[in-house]
This record gives sequence, structure tokens and C-alpha cells, in this order.
Amino acid sequence: MLPVQLCFVGDSFVAGIGDETALGWTGPLSARFHQLWSERDVPHVDVFSPLERHPVWHRQVLEGDGAHPRSEGYTALYELVAPAWDRWMDSTI
Repeated sequence: MLPVQLCFVGDSFVAGIGDETALGWTGPLSARFHQLWSERDVPHVDVFSPLERHPVWHRQVLEGDGAHPRSEGYTALYELVAPAWDRWMDSTI
């Protein structure tokens, strides 16, 4: 059996309407995933923390359904994930 190569991309910010302190379930879940993957030396990308503070992502999520931005928000997500994805892909070759 070949070894499995894994790169985990965390969950993105959900508005957490009515739960601004905990930002819904996503904040605690993201923190736990970060801890879990770090303990196991698995490459991972935390997108929750940067997107939580990203003004375009935040504004567009709140203007929409509370979970999904428009294209500018997804561009911000891509800009976080792409460098880590490229590093991970280069390391698996």
C-alpha cells in the first residue's frame, strides 16, 4: 500500500448569527483541527482566522446567507490556500 499524502484545509468563517463571541461552531472546530493536525505533523491551512478578520469576506458573508461570500470573498480564500497547496504539491512529487 502506498503512503497517503494529506493536506487539510480548514473550514471558513460562518457568520455565527446570534453567537458573535464563539462565531458559531466554526471557530472552536477550526482550533481543534489546528491542534489535531499539528500533533500529527499533517500540513494544514487555517483559513478561519485570516478570513474572520478579512473585511471583504466578512462583509460579503454577512450580506449574504451567513456562510458564503461573493467572488471577491472566494478570491481571498484562494489567496490563502494556493501558496500552501503549491508547497504541499511540490513536497509530494
